[in-house]
Amino acid sequence: MKLKVIFTYLAIIIALSSCSNTQPNKNQVEHKTQQPNQDTVVWSDQGTCLDNLENYEYDKKVWEHIKLEFYRRKKTGKTYILTCVLGHGPDFDSLPFKIDFETYRDYGRYSTDKNSVYYRHLMSDGKMILKLDTAHRKTFTPLGSTTYAKDSNHVYRRGNIIEGADPKTFEVIEFDAGVPLGRDQNHLYVWGEILKDTTEIEGLKEYLQTHD
Repeated sequence: MKLKVIFTYLAIIIALSSCSNTQPNKNQVEHKTQQPNQDTVVWSDQGTCLDNLENYEYDKKVWEHIKLEFYRRKKTGKTYILTCVLGHGPDFDSLPFKIDFETYRDYGRYSTDKNSVYYRHLMSDGKMILKLDTAHRKTFTPLGSTTYAKDSNHVYRRGNIIEGADPKTFEVIEFDAGVPLGRDQNHLYVWGEILKDTTEIEGLKEYLQTHD
């Protein structure tokens, strides 16, 4: 009788052990299937925030995504840009003007729609969209992904007119100096200012002699 009880007890232990080994490890399953969590992003770091902004989980009951970083508040119909505030994180900033999103094109720093020209300006309190009222829309041309652009009347850097620069002959200098360089038929420009001495930038003089 005692042996029967012992064998029965051992059988129960073996059965329980077998069930335990065949069940998946809960922690391992969660680790394998877990998606990147936005809570792991250091949103207070502005650069990190901007890099991960497309993954930000906004409240879909409150906001309607239009395109890129633009959203519409459902209750009011007003348009906002989703940006990142230094030390704070994602934030919706209202636009003080209307954009035609059907014709909106993004060129990096600059953007356009059928009516206007815009410039993105990053500050500590977020990315702002400036409307360039002085720009001539039909002739406006962004110069690559740089901060330079031009139209039939003016040359621009960071959305500001470079006084005296000739839009007909202005071009970006493709010289890797770590600073934004440009030139027209009269002057060289760095940071949108006239550069009088090419020796101030190492290697620039030699570069220009072979790329005239």
